[in-house]
Amino acid sequence: MKEKTLNEQIQITTDNLTELETEQADLPKRMSDAVNDADSASMISLQHRTNDLPIEIQMTRIGLARLCLQRAEEKLPDLQAEVTNLYEPMEEARRKYDEAGKVLALASSNYQNAIENSRERKQVIAEQKREIERLIHEKPAKPIVQSLLMHGGR
Repeated sequence: MKEKTLNEQIQITTDNLTELETEQADLPKRMSDAVNDADSASMISLQHRTNDLPIEIQMTRIGLARLCLQRAEEKLPDLQAEVTNLYEPMEEARRKYDEAGKVLALASSNYQNAIENSRERKQVIAEQKREIERLIHEKPAKPIVQSLLMHGGR
């Protein structure tokens, strides 16, 4: 309820400042009209208002600035409490994130190792297939026993 009252005070003060600034902008025209009408009472009154209005505007600005400061100061404890309340969940999320990063790194390493093992296994299989092909197309060697018998051995 107090914040609403403070917001209302700020709005009222802002409206008042706007009115004062509008009045100040209109003073030269009103002075000119008073001169043209030869209205000395209005001239004196407007001259006093011309002298007083800048001070009134400045004081209204100061009051508005103080109200805005008060509103900001009143919100600060709630914001600080929110910071405190959000710290623990943020730290928990950060811890989980770090753990997930470690799990990801391990999974990635295992994946890369599996790829490398698969590649190496494919190479071994290809070499074994080439060896089998080579063996299939290789001419058999003459048996040593027959060769010796034919050449007079034994």
